[in-house]
Amino acid sequence: MKGKCGMVRIFCTVFLAILLASCASTSPAVTSEQPAATPHTAPYVREDGAIVLKELPTPDSDLKAVTDRGFFVSEFSARADSQLLTFYDFETRSQRVVCNVSGCSHTEESCPARVSGSPWRIGDWLYSFGCVNPDDPTMGTRVERRDLNGENPEELGVIGGEWMFSAGCYTDGTSLYTYDGSDFVCIELPSCHVTMVERYRSDKPQNGASLLTMTRPDGQVYYLGWDPAAEGYPGRKLAQDGETVYSVDPLNGWIYTYDIPTGQSRVLSRETNQYIWTWETPIGWDDQGHENRRKTNSSAQSWTGKLIDGALLIDLDGGSVEEQDADVRVAINLADGSMTLCPLSDFWMDRSHPINVRGQTDYGLWVISYTESTPGAVMDQSGAFHMASTNVKTVYALISTEDFLAGVPNYQIFESLPRDEGGIL
Repeated sequence: MKGKCGMVRIFCTVFLAILLASCASTSPAVTSEQPAATPHTAPYVREDGAIVLKELPTPDSDLKAVTDRGFFVSEFSARADSQLLTFYDFETRSQRVVCNVSGCSHTEESCPARVSGSPWRIGDWLYSFGCVNPDDPTMGTRVERRDLNGENPEELGVIGGEWMFSAGCYTDGTSLYTYDGSDFVCIELPSCHVTMVERYRSDKPQNGASLLTMTRPDGQVYYLGWDPAAEGYPGRKLAQDGETVYSVDPLNGWIYTYDIPTGQSRVLSRETNQYIWTWETPIGWDDQGHENRRKTNSSAQSWTGKLIDGALLIDLDGGSVEEQDADVRVAINLADGSMTLCPLSDFWMDRSHPINVRGQTDYGLWVISYTESTPGAVMDQSGAFHMASTNVKTVYALISTEDFLAGVPNYQIFESLPRDEGGIL
């Protein structure tokens, strides 16, 4: 994407989120290891030759570079005056700088932990994309590659022009697909060669399915994170596990399972019906300006789901109309459809929120147990100062699925690297 290097184009994130909700292209729940390329688990090649691409997490996500052993995050160090690649280990529950040079201070250019951008896992490699010159983004983007241990860095080349990688990035398991302005392109890896997939067309239908389907000049079709063959489920998609889709009927709140190969669906749970409320909004007026059409909206239209061992987690917009600003999470047992409340929460932004579940690992659920921050004065766009949270620190932890579902805060906290206002030390 072209734009200021390292920035996130907010409107693109929101736009794609709306499209994904409208055409049910939500990616499968993230686990501790990227899923294998099995049918209906992107990326994969359909029987008709079309390629279903896997959507990549946004650049600021800690889900960008996850392995079965842990996850990689780049963090700034003022002492090193550079981003340093760090690794959170699931087994030891500790964070370390990815540098195997004895006695290295990480301040020299030769330090292997110095990285120009946050890493993405694409296939069996970690790729990072960073500006050649942050003060002049037009000088291009440097592409680096590391193995899945975060070691053996090598510079692959430079992509010319001004790029910004944010929402709207996909992979076929080998290369990176993204937008160059309004054109959809493929950055072939490891060659860094850029090829056109589909140029922007003003006459292209502006609906989710059309905008998330790209056709190369030679006729090769790409589906961006969705597959038309998996679209027969009832209601709105919440999560997917291989060939099984979990969805909610927005009108009654029932949870369904849908088997993609057979096209059969069944009710998994009706208990979520108690969290449904509806309201109407006008959508049409006659020539005199009188309202003549209304649309029924449902609270379930904003529900989100995530799969963990044996359960489907559903985040709701409150338990009722009166409490719609309160965050509520329930767990649906995949075996019998029974529902339980998930009470574990974190308090931030003056309200309580359900604990942020990042994924399932071999060592338990990977969660953000809480965030640490200090209040400080922040200047807004008008030049006025107001108090806000600053120096936010994310505290990662592991917790057993049993303790999580029972509401027992038996967290196993990760030991993070020491840090100050200038980042990690």
